[in-house]
Amino acid sequence: MSADQFAASSADTIPLLILGAGPAGIAAALRLIQYDPAWAKCLIVLEKAAHPRPKPCGGGVTYYGQKMLQSLGITLPLPIPHVDIHEIQLSYRRHIIHIFGKSLIIVFERQAFDAQLAQYARQKGVIIHENEPALSLDIDSSGVTVATPQKTYRALIVIGADGCNGIARRYLNRNIPCREMGRLLTAQLPAPGDSLLFTQHIARFDFTPIRCGLQGYFWQFPMVKKGLPAYNLGVYDALINKNGRRANLPELLTQGCRNQDINTAENLSGYPVHRFAPRNIFSHPRLLLAGDAAGVDPLFSEGIAPSLNYGCLAAAMVQDAFYRQDFSFRHYRRFLFKSSLGRFLLFHWAVAGLVYRFCRFPLFMPIVWLGGNLAAWLWSDQPTQIEYQPKSP
Repeated sequence: MSADQFAASSADTIPLLILGAGPAGIAAALRLIQYDPAWAKCLIVLEKAAHPRPKPCGGGVTYYGQKMLQSLGITLPLPIPHVDIHEIQLSYRRHIIHIFGKSLIIVFERQAFDAQLAQYARQKGVIIHENEPALSLDIDSSGVTVATPQKTYRALIVIGADGCNGIARRYLNRNIPCREMGRLLTAQLPAPGDSLLFTQHIARFDFTPIRCGLQGYFWQFPMVKKGLPAYNLGVYDALINKNGRRANLPELLTQGCRNQDINTAENLSGYPVHRFAPRNIFSHPRLLLAGDAAGVDPLFSEGIAPSLNYGCLAAAMVQDAFYRQDFSFRHYRRFLFKSSLGRFLLFHWAVAGLVYRFCRFPLFMPIVWLGGNLAAWLWSDQPTQIEYQPKSP
């Protein structure tokens, strides 16, 4: 029985409920509609807030994410303010790697980006209920019951794309302490439009704070906020090595900003991130996790591109489930790991575990940087430059 046939035969139960109208949830809906336009009438997306909703995030969409958007039928560039990044600078102490390429990253204001995706989905017929958070979730042998302040829904399948603190991930991990949690601290500040980052389209990633106990990096992107140039700044701490000292994120962010004025009360946003790891729980009969709920890239904490891919993989599993009339999703883990997304995340999980556990040893990071130099030279579509900045006299 197909989803639309089921919808016609049951007025009380919908085939699919998607929790979260972010990149993962919207990608799942759009991919299903690509499989069969009838899916537009067979699914509902629940969003706890209303677009454009605040979302503390770097807002960078990598080349990988851009290809995913195009595969969903979304034409780039999106009709919202953005900055194309043509140079990435990776630094550790006085060593800098320059990677060049066309639109390596497109930096959006995240709330405008998510709102644009939701608008595109609505144009395709997707039903999105905003300001309707899921308050409870209960699974039995015949379906899933989700209660919101407005209504109680009954669905055959639920895709949990409602983030690391969403009810879907909490339901699957209710008896298991989550060990794969990192943290982010971000800020957005006004910037001069003639600064080097804007004129040269540069994004900076500085791993030097590893020497201060950080298991991650400081970033600085140019962006457009409310029509004006701004800096998107942040610090990512993976917290993979639980025995290491905890870095002071506000202090590191202030140092990275090079004494730019940051009002803590107004500009800083801190939040947890759920890292991908092979031992994560990704599914349960009638329930799939996607996006941040399943786990972001543990090495760089990249979320948008993996979330788009998670959504497409979840859509493929849902389509197959209705074809086979098997809603156990027992093969989702294997399907994920064998996909291009799974290989990407597994590789980054292995590298992150190695780098962030041993980065405290003095000789380790220089060795890593030699490997990074080689990888950057192979990947960049223009000659990669490697600089060494001598100490000031």
